[in-house]
Amino acid sequence: MIMLKSYVFDLDQNILYTKTPIYLLIKQPGGSRQEEPVPNAEYEKRLQDKENAKFHEDIEYSCREFRWYGKLIRDVFEVIDNGGPSWNKFKTSTIECSPTDIVSDRGNALKEFREIHKKIIYEVLNAEEREEMIYNMRNHLSDRTINPDTLIDIYLNNNLYIPCNNPEFVKMLGWWNKTSAEKKALAFEKCITKTIDTYTSYYGEQFMKNRHISIWFSDDNKKYTDSIQTYITSELIKKFPEIKFALYDTSDPKNIRKQIFGNSKYWL
Repeated sequence: MIMLKSYVFDLDQNILYTKTPIYLLIKQPGGSRQEEPVPNAEYEKRLQDKENAKFHEDIEYSCREFRWYGKLIRDVFEVIDNGGPSWNKFKTSTIECSPTDIVSDRGNALKEFREIHKKIIYEVLNAEEREEMIYNMRNHLSDRTINPDTLIDIYLNNNLYIPCNNPEFVKMLGWWNKTSAEKKALAFEKCITKTIDTYTSYYGEQFMKNRHISIWFSDDNKKYTDSIQTYITSELIKKFPEIKFALYDTSDPKNIRKQIFGNSKYWL
């Protein structure tokens, strides 16, 4: 039986090594605090020293580079040649036209993530890779008449781009009192549901009966992969018994930690 695949990616330090700074108040030798830009790859480690580093009282001000429109696209394409630990898999899933979702801790507008993905397809993938992508999308839809640009738009529209700290998104879902880790876990469940809906739209309900799906999640932040692991084992395995969950902790790119969860009878 065919195993359908889906992929969910964190963006920063996972797909790409972005350099967007977070502004922390760092204690100086005289006891005063001075704002310093800290690369987003380092800020959590710096914050462990609670005596000497902290956010502004308004955390949004500390994270101001993660908000204004256009900044995310600029930040991504400044480092597009420096692929992160999940970059190759992100490209592969895109070329396969498997559902390819991005779940980020950022607060940028949802449409920016879609624009980045589209820009990668047209400006980073080469002609041969795009041709393979179009071939795969035609197979999903069993339609040889749709033009390539429309096929790419259909593929992008079937992905989820979830900025977990975007104020409008948080308000829409009522996530005000959720921690970032809880938001990521809930976003992951949305990706699962969307994957099932997408494949059903491609192949029909009859084809999807008892169909096995492999869903892949990767993040460089251990607190998020731990939260996802807990949610998988406590809730998602029961809700989605025919799904194989593959969880990748990319916090150490030289030693990526992979865990598999689910009912093993569906893994063949």
